[in-house]
Amino acid sequence: MAYYTFTMNRSLLEGHNIHLMDIVIANSGAQTYDVYLDAQDSRNELFRFLYRIGPASSPNGSALIQNVGIYNDPINLRIITNRFTPGHCVVRMYLKNEYGVVIGVLSEYQLHKLAD
Repeated sequence: MAYYTFTMNRSLLEGHNIHLMDIVIANSGAQTYDVYLDAQDSRNELFRFLYRIGPASSPNGSALIQNVGIYNDPINLRIITNRFTPGHCVVRMYLKNEYGVVIGVLSEYQLHKLAD
């Protein structure tokens, strides 16, 4: 099972302000699994999604959440899957500036480093 909790704020990248974020969850194997994502700021629940991610070779082998707004309040993001195989889930976060241009990418490995 993968369980990620992550606090995102506008100034996470040094020298750049993050305004938008795309989140991609993909399957790296052949077995289907479920993934739950939610995000909250200090006042509101921003979103809640539940996806069934198919095998990597199938059309539904990934899920994409586009243009999540990043504001001044920190966002607490959770990603939970129901598979116990290590490496089954590939997570990417594409960080964008106010014009929608990608200014950084966080991979699963980098999320582990930020959590430590």
